[in-house]
Amino acid sequence: MSTPQIQALLWNGDKFSHGVITGLVDIGDTLLCPENIGHDEMKELENQSLLPALGQKYLTVLTKPCWMLQPIPGWAGKDIFQVDIPENLIAFGEAC
Repeated sequence: MSTPQIQALLWNGDKFSHGVITGLVDIGDTLLCPENIGHDEMKELENQSLLPALGQKYLTVLTKPCWMLQPIPGWAGKDIFQVDIPENLIAFGEAC
């Protein structure tokens, strides 16, 4: 998706509500953020996670974010779920 298309998707997100797949990420390790880390390290983690007051919260590392070429409907459960995504909608190389 181009930058204007991504912005339009973000601005009009309410019309999609829930259940739309717009991108892919690789899921890494999950860790418990300790309360006794230094102030600077805590601020950096808060900025990376976009979440304040991280002490004793679980964080999961997400890498390689990639927008889909177009959003597709998908239904998710509360746990791990599987979705079939047409290969022609996955961006590769420079498009990610």
